[in-house]
Amino acid sequence: MPADNGSFLPLQLNSRGPVKPSTCTGSIVLAGPTADYDVFPSRLDWQVRVDNVEWSLVSSSLSLGDLQDAGQKVAATLAVRFSGKPPFVLQLLDLHAVGRNAEGEVTLSPDQIEMSPVEVNGPPSAAGLYEVPVTLVARQGIARDQLRGSFYTGEMTLGVMGLEDATQTLDFDLRSPSIPQRYILPYVVPVYSMPLALCTGPLTLFLLLFMVARWRGRSLQEDEIEEAAIAAVSQAPLAPVREPSNLPAQPAFTDAPASETSWSNGEWGSAWGNQTEVSKPVVSKPPANGANSVNGGDPWKSSW
Repeated sequence: MPADNGSFLPLQLNSRGPVKPSTCTGSIVLAGPTADYDVFPSRLDWQVRVDNVEWSLVSSSLSLGDLQDAGQKVAATLAVRFSGKPPFVLQLLDLHAVGRNAEGEVTLSPDQIEMSPVEVNGPPSAAGLYEVPVTLVARQGIARDQLRGSFYTGEMTLGVMGLEDATQTLDFDLRSPSIPQRYILPYVVPVYSMPLALCTGPLTLFLLLFMVARWRGRSLQEDEIEEAAIAAVSQAPLAPVREPSNLPAQPAFTDAPASETSWSNGEWGSAWGNQTEVSKPVVSKPPANGANSVNGGDPWKSSW
């Protein structure tokens, strides 16, 4: 309330649509509820300068990862440089991507992938950039190759609401994975990536060799093999022994005379020299005093 009993009337101008960078001028006409009221001044001129607001994307490409099922979401963060004052709204204007599957080339459009507008209210970072989190949603199932999966590459057109002529293009890629890529590789790849593969690789090879050896020797039992061999031998029929028919007749063996079996008359002669005279063995009783009665009682000539 000023000292001259006047009052200040706050005024706020809002645009009904986007305004291009320029200098805007106009006037405001004021009037009382009836003609009895005088308003001074009744006309106010105003002027507003609309600056040329610029914005750009710091990142030139974006990897969205895996996107396949209808309703699945993928979150990402974009670094945006904006010269105006917040708040501002970032929105998706167009999207186009191409991939291949078993049937041929597949094209993605905004009817299959959409992004909700994101309003940025916070201040920029120390580098003067706004970190804008965006979320892309699959409205339909993304076609894929059942064996190898499908890889899509394309570009999306982004814009700031109110700056229709200033659009930015961002390259992106995504994958519609196959069943092994979705459920097996996320657990196998981290285990066998370097440098962990230096330990897990030899260990896996050893386990595979151990499993193969156990599988090949699972039915080999030494006791069972030995028992089966013994049973086969005991149950085999014995072939009858046949007498040879072509051999000449062998003479019957007779007892040789005692003279032929003596050492002195053998084929090789006597151990004490050749003796032509055949001597008969003499059986004698040993004397009581140890001397032999044969050969004159000479103990050196005794056969004892």
